[in-house]
Amino acid sequence: MDSGGQPPATSATYRLVRELGKRSQPSWAAIREPNELVVVQRFTKGAKAAPGASTLPADAVALLLRDARCLSKNWHPNVARVRHVDLAGDDLTIATEYVDGATLEDLLALARLGTRSGAKEQGLPLPLVTRVLVDVLGGLHGLHGLRDGINTSLDAFHGQLCPRNVLIGKDGVARIAHVFRPRPVKIDARSEALGYASPEAIGGEATQDGRADIYAVGAMLWEAIAGRALYPETDPARVAQRQREEDLPRPDLPTSSPFARLVDVAMRALAFDPALRFKTASEMATEIRRIVGTRLAPGSAVAQTVVELAGERMRARRAELDPSATGARRAKGASLSPPSLGAPRRSASGSIAPASIAPPTARPASIPPPPGVPSVAARPGSVRAPAVSAPPKPPASPAKPGAAASNASNASSPTPAFAS
Repeated sequence: MDSGGQPPATSATYRLVRELGKRSQPSWAAIREPNELVVVQRFTKGAKAAPGASTLPADAVALLLRDARCLSKNWHPNVARVRHVDLAGDDLTIATEYVDGATLEDLLALARLGTRSGAKEQGLPLPLVTRVLVDVLGGLHGLHGLRDGINTSLDAFHGQLCPRNVLIGKDGVARIAHVFRPRPVKIDARSEALGYASPEAIGGEATQDGRADIYAVGAMLWEAIAGRALYPETDPARVAQRQREEDLPRPDLPTSSPFARLVDVAMRALAFDPALRFKTASEMATEIRRIVGTRLAPGSAVAQTVVELAGERMRARRAELDPSATGARRAKGASLSPPSLGAPRRSASGSIAPASIAPPTARPASIPPPPGVPSVAARPGSVRAPAVSAPPKPPASPAKPGAAASNASNASSPTPAFAS
């Protein structure tokens, strides 16, 4: 994510570090006192805007507050997690998790440049992109299904979904980010989602719903297949004109390819009429899974690609935002050592175990160890089992001459607990 302008003045609870990328709805990397690194979006209904905040009508702020509180209680692994919802007077601050990773936009650009070591292909492979899009559709399914405390649908949707608002962590999981924005969503020339926006979103229609997000996923799938953006124009009027007047081009993919039917999925999701698109995000994800099958990339492959393509950028950004590189800014004088477990205890063999962990006990003599497992006493560093009383000794034979001294010396040496 690219750096924006200089951060505004420090607020009471959050210290804004820098703007994350250029978006129509600004978001900031910030430190929530005392030491938590988060991403914040700020809104205000007052006449005087707080640092980094967008001024909105009171009813729009109320809806954002409702959605944020609901999403914070209904966490989905494919939506950036809401950590805090703070309302102070007229100012609303929504803090979400900071994800160590890269945006889908960054990964697509880096892959096209061929910066991946040893890679000859241009762009991300389809099994990997479809894995990301299936994750995105899972997050949309959770977002679109949000309900309040009386089980009433919130009719929530993203509205400006695009590769810049899809974060892929180094754990290989894709998350929808920057979810909160006033509705109905309005797309203008500053919007990062202009080339992925549905016709009803560009028109600012009040009837927008979750099918606008399905259109955006279709545009991302079309781009992954064709290797180029569907609508590269920067003028909303020109994009709207092309959507109305031009036939949607089919991306070229050989019919022999196992992914050929993904073209039909993209074309259906990009239908001009929302009624002709997939009805739900879950329906579209099921169709992609059915076509790709076992070729769908695992999360480990996605994680490896993120590290290979964007590892240096991730480390540099983390060092800039959090010099301690611990995941959260450390408070002055605070220690990062884990809580004490008590004084360590040294066993008879010299190994050290925490005092809170009980030492292993010996197996009862009546239960033999499993085959191939040595007895407790034979294991190095273990607690010696109780000595077993020796059987009665046979009557001693007459001592040989000269053996008295040898017997006396042997009597002082300890008897082993178990015979070898």
